[in-house]
Amino acid sequence: MERLKMSHYDIPTPMGLAKHKIKLEAEADVEKFIHKHVFRSVRNKVLQKLLLLAFQLKWSETELYKKAAKRLAEKKLLLNLSNVTYELEPEDVMGIIGCSKRTAIEYIDALRYLFG
Repeated sequence: MERLKMSHYDIPTPMGLAKHKIKLEAEADVEKFIHKHVFRSVRNKVLQKLLLLAFQLKWSETELYKKAAKRLAEKKLLLNLSNVTYELEPEDVMGIIGCSKRTAIEYIDALRYLFG
């Protein structure tokens, strides 16, 4: 039996290999995916933390997304990724990556440039 060679971009699924098509069901799956696949290829800690935040914003099951989406719903604004990034608070980010308020503001600014 021949063994399949997999790169860190290939994700094993019950049906075979799926490239970049992932449906995640819970926040734990997002964390597991990021640590297993993304952090392996990105070695810079700052970029790893930025990617962690970006992935958490892209999947609506995560706590970070839910907090920002709730604030948008209260203001009756359109729920899209750009608006979600503008509703982020430094306290939301501080709890996830364990940084100071000033650093959290810088991460939020970077996310706004990426998704805004």
